[in-house]
Amino acid sequence: MEDDERAGELPEAPVGLSARLEVMEQVVSCETCDLHKQCTAPVFGTIPEGGTKIAILGEAPGAQEDAQGAPFVGPAGQMIRKHLDGAGIDPESVAFVNTVSCFPHGTPEWDHIHACAKNREDQLSLSGATHVLCVGKVATKAIEPALDLKHGRGRPFLKYDRIHFSTYHPAAALRNGNYEEAMADDIRVFAELVKGDWLDFVKPTCAACPQDMYWMQESGLTWCLEHVPGDDFAKAQEWRQRQVAELAALREIADERKQDLIDRDTVVSGKRATSQKAAAKVFPRSGTKRRECYEIIKASGATGMTDLELEKQTGWKHESLSACRNSLMNDGLVFDSGRKRVVDGSERMIWVVEEFT
Repeated sequence: MEDDERAGELPEAPVGLSARLEVMEQVVSCETCDLHKQCTAPVFGTIPEGGTKIAILGEAPGAQEDAQGAPFVGPAGQMIRKHLDGAGIDPESVAFVNTVSCFPHGTPEWDHIHACAKNREDQLSLSGATHVLCVGKVATKAIEPALDLKHGRGRPFLKYDRIHFSTYHPAAALRNGNYEEAMADDIRVFAELVKGDWLDFVKPTCAACPQDMYWMQESGLTWCLEHVPGDDFAKAQEWRQRQVAELAALREIADERKQDLIDRDTVVSGKRATSQKAAAKVFPRSGTKRRECYEIIKASGATGMTDLELEKQTGWKHESLSACRNSLMNDGLVFDSGRKRVVDGSERMIWVVEEFT
């Protein structure tokens, strides 16, 4: 699946009766692969008039779907409808579409899935769905080949301007009651996700193994370093190097703060200072980077300083400067002014000391 389908360039969602008839004709007359020779006819999806927010993406028509010419009418379809209803989703209000439109007499091959990609996407576009529940391995991998169900189910991810969410296929649940229970749980989560912010449902573990996440793609999928997809690996490594540099800068600051007791006589009246003694412990010691950073911001008065201006004046690397300024902010010595200034073509936060907040 390396052509236009992977590129994410999909046609605009067609609208109106003429568009529906056009896509229907495209699907039912499709002869792109050899599956059309062994089925009664390709099965067009069930799409509510006026569109819908939710689409269910299955694998392929089964024997009953092939006989009746409609998707999700067999035992597996009835099961998914039951659990949608149980989660508060009216099955009659959603679209039912298959990854492959012809009855494959078994699991469809990847050549069949690729050949039917336009049929699948045009039906999903026609539905207007913003949230797609992918049921089973085939439907999941047709959208995101890197994702497997073992660790990938129950994870929202953005692709083709839709939020996708995977669970077990109801046919597998018919064979194994444990799968049905897990599928029902997933559908309940999906129902909540549709009503809220999908990013709140991103999992902090790898989508390919039980390890903690290391990298999150723009799609919302999270990975450990071992499983970061190839396209993102270089970016993940660069991010790791920045994290190591920032950690080193924070350690340097921590070492400096151990000696801040030298300045016990310094009196600080800060919004966050609970006592002179506490303030003396955190106020930057003379000669340290924190003290230098603080004095520069203080000297700028109401004008304040942006991080980029501080970097240029001090000559420090971004990670070191950012860590230093963050520690001053956390100690109540430097504040966000609530204003921004354009520096080098970008708006940047302006930092000031307390008397200018």
